[in-house]
Amino acid sequence: MKFCKCSKLPICSSFDAVPRQVCRRFWARAAVEVWTNKGLPGSLRAMTELLNDLETPRLDPIDVTGFADLVGYRLLRWSETEAQVELALTERHMNRSGVMHGGVLTTLIDTASGYSGCYCPTPGRVRRAMTLQLSCQFIAPGFDGRTLIADARKTGGGRSVFFSSCTVRDEAGKLVGQGEGVFKYRRGSEGPEGEPL
Repeated sequence: MKFCKCSKLPICSSFDAVPRQVCRRFWARAAVEVWTNKGLPGSLRAMTELLNDLETPRLDPIDVTGFADLVGYRLLRWSETEAQVELALTERHMNRSGVMHGGVLTTLIDTASGYSGCYCPTPGRVRRAMTLQLSCQFIAPGFDGRTLIADARKTGGGRSVFFSSCTVRDEAGKLVGQGEGVFKYRRGSEGPEGEPL
């Protein structure tokens, strides 16, 4: 078995079988290899997502792994009281009825809302929080091939708890869902200076 030199995670020789958890540099090398030596990969959408991902600067100082990689969302915009998260819907996000699974919408609302209260302007430091309560309203279906954008805004709170609201729209501006959340800062993350990475 081969391992990525950068991330030390196992890799496969087939581009389509490469786990999403490997580092971005491996993805770039795999993309170039597939493109130049083996022709287009089975999924042009996967290649497009990869190139977009590599061209987008990372806003979150914490390396995105685990659930974020599994779902495939990315942070587009982040400020002291706002966050914007994007997700390109694919077949893996659909339920057995052929529309976006409700958990995908809930994930976008939870993620964007949490980010909206956790911005830390201090380099090398972060703010972390956990969800206490989340409400979601499912307004319209999401379909394979569409892109969803979750816009969240911190609406209030104090030193240890904050509130946020979020709307999720497709690329045409159609409202797909909305929600609100209550979040608690983790110990050490209460102040705007955050905690060490």
